[in-house]
This record gives sequence, C-alpha cells and structure tokens, in this order.
Amino acid sequence: ETQPERFFPDGSAGGGSAEAEDFEHWLRARWLPVLDNPRNFEQDEPYEELDLPVARLFLNGSAADAQARETVAELARVVRGRVAFFVRNASEKVHEWRQHGLPPGRFPAVGLAAAMRHNATKFAFLEGSEPRSEDEDVRFWREEARPRLAAFVDDALAGRLEPSKMSEAPPAAAQAEEAAEGQIRKLVGRTCRK
Repeated sequence: ETQPERFFPDGSAGGGSAEAEDFEHWLRARWLPVLDNPRNFEQDEPYEELDLPVARLFLNGSAADAQARETVAELARVVRGRVAFFVRNASEKVHEWRQHGLPPGRFPAVGLAAAMRHNATKFAFLEGSEPRSEDEDVRFWREEARPRLAAFVDDALAGRLEPSKMSEAPPAAAQAEEAAEGQIRKLVGRTCRK
C-alpha cells in the first residue's frame, strides 16, 4: 500500500501544489470504503472525482457470493488507491454487467472499467463466469480466483487486455464450428474476431 512518504519524503506538507494534490488524492482514495455499494449518482460522485478505474463485482444471491465478496475485498485492499471496487446486485444493474460483456446468468462476475464514465473502456473477467456447479463456484472463488483476478486487474491496468464488448453468450461448441457454405452462423461480440 502506498504510504504518505511517497509524496512527502521529508514528512512535510510538501512544497508545491502538485504534491498537495497528490496527497489529497491519496487521502481521498483511502477514505472511501474498500468495497463499496453506491446506490445513486450522488454516492458515485466521490469516485468520479478521483477518476480511478472501477471494478464491479456482480452478485445474485448465489452460494458463492460471500466467498467472491471476500476474495474481491482482499484484492481491493492490495490495489487501494489504484482501483475503486463496487458490489452490484446483478438483477438491479443489468445494464452495467451487459456493458462489460459479461454473460447473463453466470454470477458472481467481475468487470473493470477504465473510469466511471459510461463510455469508458471496459474489461470482463470471463474466467469467473464459466458455468459450474454451486460447490465448484464456491471453490473457484475461494481457491482459484485470487491470483487470476489479480492478474486480470494488473493486465487491464497495464493495457495488456483487449477491451470487452456487449455480447450475448457465445453459441455452444457444436454451433460455433465453421458453417457450411450458404449456412448462417451466429456471431456474438465476444467471438466475432475469431
């Protein structure tokens, strides 16, 4: 975690306005909850002013929700000040998870946006949205998700990921095979470049 000494090595209040702005940003980023659930535009304002990337954890009341929340909160503590983390009810925020390109009905799921703006570049953590049983889902979020989600966030912040697009779920493997000449093949946002 970043320490104030990063901005003020001598422990002073800083010599210039840029240092004071950096320190104010540092304080404001730590004042906000690690994993927040803003419910209206007024509660979103502090995040918009910070202009941080925003990771959203979408939950729907499944058995894996508590484990996913714990896993995401751990990562949020590690990257605090670099990324803001929200919890969203997947039923209430359908427009948000769709904009991230996350598949319907597969929650918990995580999406990351470069900023709070609705047209900001978005990324989907698709490893977390593969179909599995409830027990497998809990195990994934308890054991496998931590390193994969950390790598996802690092790669998104470093610009190593392709942005996601709004998309339906890809067709089943049998349907996705090459269509014979003259047959129609279903394309969705996630597979249209393949």
